[in-house]
Amino acid sequence: MNKKRKVLRKEAAKLKPSMMIGKSQLSEGVIVELDRILEANEMAKVRFLRSSDPAQRDQMVSRLVRETRAELVETRGNTITLFRARGDTAEKIYKLK
Repeated sequence: MNKKRKVLRKEAAKLKPSMMIGKSQLSEGVIVELDRILEANEMAKVRFLRSSDPAQRDQMVSRLVRETRAELVETRGNTITLFRARGDTAEKIYKLK
């Protein structure tokens, strides 16, 4: 595991889920809202409720990563953590040097 991912995982442990996705799955509104959260905070936790289809969860995660241009930091149970740097601030905020 590289140093950047280790620092991001440590920071992610402090976060509560920013959004939850249930059986209605992904809509354009969910993606827009997640994009807004990443723009404001650089990091977001997304929790998939038990009512979401586990067979389609991997596809949903791939779509979220692709459409928000984010990096998947970790997957833990039904929760994923995404990160998208905002300019050069990530190195300052998360001390990724």
